[in-house]
Amino acid sequence: MSEPTHLTYEQLAPIVAALYRREKAALAGAGFLLPPFPDCPTCSQSPTELRTGGDHPAHFLEDRIGFGFRPCGHTFTADGEDLYRAYEYARMETP
Repeated sequence: MSEPTHLTYEQLAPIVAALYRREKAALAGAGFLLPPFPDCPTCSQSPTELRTGGDHPAHFLEDRIGFGFRPCGHTFTADGEDLYRAYEYARMETP
């Protein structure tokens, strides 16, 4: 398996925004009618699952988070600070 691709804030922000919309819908009781996962940044395939850790766990000393898309299997890392900023932005921008 290849090394995960590191995402910049600009690449990460739309993924986090889509995940935040799913989170809000789930908390509102959407059940199986959740918005879709964001597409994989590498192949644009619509995933059925996002996972964290796995073959490429988080790098705590480097403040990096590891995650991957299934079924395509592409994996990524992002800086913890970028993830925090993207989540805060999604919270402020999503009604």
